[in-house]
Amino acid sequence: YADQIILTNDNPRSENPEVIIRDILKGITTQQNLIIETDRQKAIYQVLTHGNPGDLILILGKGAEEVMEIEEKKIPFNDKDIVQKWVQIHEI
Repeated sequence: YADQIILTNDNPRSENPEVIIRDILKGITTQQNLIIETDRQKAIYQVLTHGNPGDLILILGKGAEEVMEIEEKKIPFNDKDIVQKWVQIHEI
């Protein structure tokens, strides 16, 4: 059970991220409170911005990976760094 789910990218490589998300949606029984945001940084910021005290927020998929693989490119990207940047911006 989740109050909200945000689906986003996780190393789409040469696949179309929207096709991947459509495939994931086939396995989700209810799409209430479901948000699709293909930009992973925006998705992380969105969940952090809308979280409330006491909420458990899970950012899953990449783990400690340091890059996002899109097509043939490896772009520096780390979920932990994104969260830390959000915390600094919001002075938490």
